[in-house]
Amino acid sequence: MSWFTHNLTLKLLSLALAFATWGAVAYAENPEESNVYHVPLTMIGQLPSGLVATGSAGQVAITMVGLRLSIGGFHRESLHATVDMSEAHLGTNHLAVRVATDERNVTITDWQPRFVDVTVDQVATVTRPIDVRVGGTPASGFVAGTPAVTPAQVTLTGPRTLLQSAVAYVSVDLGGRAADVQDTYSVKVEGPNHAPLSPSLVVLPSQVQVSVPLNRATVPVKIALVGNYVGQPASGYHVLGVIDVVPNVITVQGDPTVVAKLTTIDLDPVDVTGRSSDVTRSVTLRLPAGVTIVGGSNQVTETAHIAANPSPSPQPSPSPNASPSPSPTP
Repeated sequence: MSWFTHNLTLKLLSLALAFATWGAVAYAENPEESNVYHVPLTMIGQLPSGLVATGSAGQVAITMVGLRLSIGGFHRESLHATVDMSEAHLGTNHLAVRVATDERNVTITDWQPRFVDVTVDQVATVTRPIDVRVGGTPASGFVAGTPAVTPAQVTLTGPRTLLQSAVAYVSVDLGGRAADVQDTYSVKVEGPNHAPLSPSLVVLPSQVQVSVPLNRATVPVKIALVGNYVGQPASGYHVLGVIDVVPNVITVQGDPTVVAKLTTIDLDPVDVTGRSSDVTRSVTLRLPAGVTIVGGSNQVTETAHIAANPSPSPQPSPSPNASPSPSPTP
């Protein structure tokens, strides 16, 4: 045992120094660090019947301390920040914030805020119409028609003060669309200044069917009508001048690419075969697909005016030449 007890103090000092050196090296490689995590504040506990909290409780900044490896491997999901609502009452409540973590290798040193003010209101139910908000520009040549929503209204349940100015709506994007919209959309709710209220309210139904027709854009254009005739009038008669068309100009609208190609519309010809007097007939206009008449009928009247051929002017007969006078006899 003498070898062990010999210079025992020196040996213990050396051992302590070795441990200290090892600890310093280990700490230098894995020092203590801190980090701040922002965690949503969760309301727990059951409010008294007929009461509901307005808005969300916000977030809590939690400061954590631990060795670098522990902080590096820490999961924010293991942090919890809660406020107990079971003792809350109608009005504003000043409640303590409680924090905890599921991990043992780190320590919570601070959190802010320590207290939060939560407003509690009475529960109410109202019915609101659904506003369809259409945005975006359809494909070229299309315009949006009147939107429809089914059902046309929803029931909102939540804090009475929020419901007073609540507006229910759906947003429909028509950007680049070239066909009618028929789809399901989620109902959103907002208050003054377009502040979202949906998380604080129960919306029934939460989704609705929305339809928005997309129609071809129309461009009004004036078009000339041109009449014509076929056949030959009775012997001794002819068609006088051009065919009268009433009206002779109409305004049409339709797909711009189709309307742009229209300059005149030829009508079915009037048959004047064997006729010796004016011929009038009603004609139904044949328009290209997608083209309609603006503010008028698609019926026009064509009239072919028939006139007798002019009689030939009588030509005077030539006078007979007079017999020459006999020459005097010498």
